[in-house]
Amino acid sequence: MLLNIRIDYKIADIGTMEESYSKLDELNAKLHEQVNIQEEVTLKTCNRYEIYLILEEDVNLPATNFIIEKDDVAINHLLRLASGLESMIMGEDQILGQIKTARKNAIKNATIGPKLEKVFTKAIHVGQSIRKNTHINEGGVSVGSGAVELIEQKYGSLEGKNVLIVGAGEMGTVVSKALLEKQTNAIVVANRTYDKAQELAKELDGIAIKFKSMDENLHKIDVLISATGAPHTLINKKRLEVLPQEHLENMIMLDLANPR
Repeated sequence: MLLNIRIDYKIADIGTMEESYSKLDELNAKLHEQVNIQEEVTLKTCNRYEIYLILEEDVNLPATNFIIEKDDVAINHLLRLASGLESMIMGEDQILGQIKTARKNAIKNATIGPKLEKVFTKAIHVGQSIRKNTHINEGGVSVGSGAVELIEQKYGSLEGKNVLIVGAGEMGTVVSKALLEKQTNAIVVANRTYDKAQELAKELDGIAIKFKSMDENLHKIDVLISATGAPHTLINKKRLEVLPQEHLENMIMLDLANPR
């Protein structure tokens, strides 16, 4: 039996999802104790946490706040997910890459077997085919492009602006690439690992700065986007209150960090 247990943005906000991660892990651990789990693939993104399992036999799960689906219903969900139909921004490409990564991690950890390998390979092929034949992913169809469009809708053009992106991971990369066509004056990347900041800045023809140098550069920044995976607050009151009030009032700040 194929079992999918998940929580996503459709039924919970980001804060609730983060609080639920450990509960879903606990439920999964109990399942491993109670039944024979033959295969497993885990998919965790900023908008969802999903576990796919192949069980030797059916199992009755206690009532939870998670979505629980089995067999064909679970497979149909994964196909829709890979196609971008379950995404917050329909058609976005990021989820397909995340599904590929989940499969690769399961292969690396030796938790995937022939059944889930077949299902995930099919889902990836379907996702690619849907995008090729329907062009669902054309235009601004990523969380990054959506964030940039939101900034422009609320505050106007980004042309000539200095943009600081804090975080050079997956989300920071997506947002950075969405900024490329906006004719900004400069895209500055700050990251705890300076090499990663340099790598992303090179792709963008931007500027990399060390994380410890961020404070001394804030007065030059018009738009600040936090896209880190740090478990603690990075852009705090202490960091901002040293800026001139006029500059602070005009600075645009967007929080895409996960966790919050």
